[in-house]
Amino acid sequence: MITQLVLNLFRRILFIFIINIILISANQNPCHPIEKSFSELDGASPVCQCSLSNDVSQNLSNKIWIGCTSQKMPAIFRALFSLNDTQIDHLHVWNALINILPKDMFSKIKLDKLTIEDSSVGIIRKEAFSNVENTLKDKERGGGCNS
Repeated sequence: MITQLVLNLFRRILFIFIINIILISANQNPCHPIEKSFSELDGASPVCQCSLSNDVSQNLSNKIWIGCTSQKMPAIFRALFSLNDTQIDHLHVWNALINILPKDMFSKIKLDKLTIEDSSVGIIRKEAFSNVENTLKDKERGGGCNS
């Protein structure tokens, strides 16, 4: 029983490993330049992580998901600012300390979906979402965000 579980786990890990090798070798992994950008920032460890979403229920394949957690606003701001007009399908910030959401927080990225939760946001500066308001998708209607 345990041998079968270990064998199944090994097969899954091997499959994921092979897929990642194929993506990397084909230079089609969109997270590679993002992770490189994050690693070039000052700091001991990356502030945010890039991952590919494979949500079959929503026909999303290889969509970029960026998660930032347990960091302060300046560190997250620097990470996002380093992305230079990158299209991100979902930015998720959680358990962070973002007392003030600045005007240009999202000035260097294009977003379809934004989630900020449990991050102590107290003040949202005017026009904080002005750079992404036309790219954010309305979950129910699929359209842009209205200001």
